Amino acid sequence: MLKPKRKITRKEIQRDPFLETVDKLESNINKNKKLYINIIIGLMLATIAFNIIKNKRSERLQTANSSLGRALVAIDQGDLDNARFQLETIILEYDGETIASTAGYYLGKISFDDGDFDRAKNYLDEYMKDHHIDIFVPGASKMLAAIAIINGDSNAAEKYLDNGIEITYSETDKMGLKLEKARIILNANRLSEARSIIKEISSTENIPQRIKQKTEELHGMLPS
Repeated sequence: MLKPKRKITRKEIQRDPFLETVDKLESNINKNKKLYINIIIGLMLATIAFNIIKNKRSERLQTANSSLGRALVAIDQGDLDNARFQLETIILEYDGETIASTAGYYLGKISFDDGDFDRAKNYLDEYMKDHHIDIFVPGASKMLAAIAIINGDSNAAEKYLDNGIEITYSETDKMGLKLEKARIILNANRLSEARSIIKEISSTENIPQRIKQKTEELHGMLPS
């Protein structure tokens, strides 16, 4: 005959260390229920606030991108006054952000193309401080070097190109900037330095056609 199961008393259960820990936790939760509820509510509100901020930031970015798009369309259509207005507005409203830096580059390019070299230099120098968008570094470096040459400062022109070579990631763009530097050096009659740069690039394997063409052009300018 089966023996009846012995009943386990509460006193015996409480002697189990694990169960004692569970009891303590339950007791602590009950005593501090209001605090835990407030913490949970706080976390929920923080999550909601984060999502709201994230959505607003996304909307803000979309607005900025739309403004930049309109500016680029205006540039393409030759409506430079409208383009300037759009780009200057972006700089004012999004100062310190990547899109403001991009707007500054385009304002510099517009000014450069217009022959307003002082204004172009201001915008392009500012862009090069942050250069958020790497693809504009070669163009900005070349324009700044050209402005320096116009102002009779070939040393500054070389420094602008050296800076561009240092910070751009693209090897093709580095070669393009080096060739621009070689052109300046060649015009200064520093033939040995120019020859060294041209030789370095011409000996590089699988260079793009446009780089190869520029290299051959400069090589043809070297005295035999």
